[in-house]
Amino acid sequence: MSGIATRITSCECLGNALNLNNVEIEHIILDNHTEKLRIYKVLLQWKSKKEFIDQPCTLYSLLHEVREAGVKCCWESIVEFIEKKVCIS
Repeated sequence: MSGIATRITSCECLGNALNLNNVEIEHIILDNHTEKLRIYKVLLQWKSKKEFIDQPCTLYSLLHEVREAGVKCCWESIVEFIEKKVCIS
C-alpha cells in the first residue's frame, strides 16, 4: 500500500473515490500530519472495509476504483511500481 500511496495526490479525493464516509476521512486527516501518511491510512481503511464485507481488496480492484473516480495520480509511476513488484519487463 505504501508504494501506491506515494503516487496519489489527495487523500480526500481518494477517500471519496473509495467510498469512505466524511467522518472516516476527517479522522484520518486529523490523526495524520502528512498527506502521504493520510493517503496510506485511507488505503488501509479501504482495505479493512473491503475485507469486513468479504469483497476482494486486490491491487486491481483498488486501481479500478481510483481510475473510475478520476483521482489524480501518477499512472506511469504506478505502472512502474507494479512492474517492479511483480518482476514484469
